[in-house]
Amino acid sequence: MSYSTVFRLLKSRVFLLFTVGALFRVPALAQEPSPEIEVTPPVQSVSLGEPVVLEYKILNPSLSESRVYLGMLGKAWLTLSLADEYGEEISPVVPIPPQGKQGLQGRTVTISPQSHFQDFLIVSRLFKVSRAGNYRLNVRARLIYAQGLLAQQISQRDFEKGAGAVLTKEYSFPLTITQRNPARLRALAESLRAALVAREDTRQLRKQTECLFSLPAAYAAPTWKWVINELHSDVTIHGTINEQMARFPSQENADFLGWMAWNSKMPDYLKFGPKHILRVQHDNTGDAALKQHIEQIYQNKTGKVMEPTGIEIGYPD
Repeated sequence: MSYSTVFRLLKSRVFLLFTVGALFRVPALAQEPSPEIEVTPPVQSVSLGEPVVLEYKILNPSLSESRVYLGMLGKAWLTLSLADEYGEEISPVVPIPPQGKQGLQGRTVTISPQSHFQDFLIVSRLFKVSRAGNYRLNVRARLIYAQGLLAQQISQRDFEKGAGAVLTKEYSFPLTITQRNPARLRALAESLRAALVAREDTRQLRKQTECLFSLPAAYAAPTWKWVINELHSDVTIHGTINEQMARFPSQENADFLGWMAWNSKMPDYLKFGPKHILRVQHDNTGDAALKQHIEQIYQNKTGKVMEPTGIEIGYPD
């Protein structure tokens, strides 16, 4: 065999090895598909006081794990605004955040390959809507995420500093709010009570509880009291009620917290929760009328003057 023949043979084999190697490297270099966001429009028409629920899913279509960052409380990945027919934005309710480091940490969720994360928001609880009319709910999603190996390596602190890829989307949904219908609100409260008794999966239980306790107290308080007296031992229900009452203060909710703390059938060790919520709301609210109202509740129930807790809470900077 001549030298030139040997050289051509070696050259062809090297080319073949290079080509095969390149083919095997292509899948490793291929970009994983990014997460997808699905937002389900809320029911288009409700009466004033009914819960408006926004359902969403974060899907991971890739063959590797995905990790998504849902933001700090008060600085979540979803930004919502509600505008009336004149384009005027409705004032948002500013919830008091839960106390403690756990409550103030950002939230990350790990999504398995070709799976999804699903949750919801009670939109009607987030805005001070006082009249019937045509509205538009605007939703902006800004999701920070990491895929594959990076999803296993990225830390909570990395996410908080803005590391990771970003997916943004915007949605806009029409919403008609009709005049308040007391009979419909009472019937809805009763149907939600029946659903809680049936006890479906945990997410549904939390959603039903949040919907029930977002209804106006004037129509739902009797049902609230039944649920507390009969179902308080259910950890999901009890925890959800405390969280809702704590984060969305009002005079009506304060009245109910007073009933929970001193007049309900809950065991004494559970009554500490609503008492503490009242104290923290008293110390942290900027609403002078609400502060005075809580002081009056406490004095009526205990015969004593309410003293501050000394606990200050707030969203992280």
